[in-house]
Amino acid sequence: YLPAQYTPSISPTALRTNSQYIKYYIVYFRLFFLAVVPLLIMIILNVRIAADIKSAKVQRFGSKRKMNKEVNFCLVLLCIVVTFMLCHSPRTFLDIWEFSNIESIVSCNEKNSKYLPKKWLLCLLHVSHFCGVLNSSLNFLIYCFVGRNFRQEFFKLIKLREPLNMQSQSLMERRTVETQLTEKIDAEKRQKL
Repeated sequence: YLPAQYTPSISPTALRTNSQYIKYYIVYFRLFFLAVVPLLIMIILNVRIAADIKSAKVQRFGSKRKMNKEVNFCLVLLCIVVTFMLCHSPRTFLDIWEFSNIESIVSCNEKNSKYLPKKWLLCLLHVSHFCGVLNSSLNFLIYCFVGRNFRQEFFKLIKLREPLNMQSQSLMERRTVETQLTEKIDAEKRQKL
């Protein structure tokens, strides 16, 4: 047993209990700069990227293969953004709830009584933290399942199987030889005529 002066305790600092700090920094700043602004930027940029890819022609990329590669990159980006939005929605919901109930939170603080949120808010806070960690973990899986290039390089790195690139290269070489032979035969037929 330790005397009270040596008992460890956790208590908020004077800044953390300041009503202006709670109102402007913790609620307003977090809501707008960590939720609303990033969400709007992601939506605007992804809509522009999707519209650009949708209207793109093969000539712009040089070949159908390069265009498909760009479309795959766009799909990976879209999956990562959707996952980010879903995983951060609990935190955003909490920020919006806190924003809508700021007056009761601040009034409790000004009366020097501790504001105790409801149980479901505390549970959602833990879900929000878990989803934030989950978002980081899911990015690797998205790259593996959606990104063809990443998957090929990953399999080559762990030597799990021959990369698809090598298989397709030999197929391309055969097609090139077949095309050359066909062109040669066609040229000989034209000379005979």
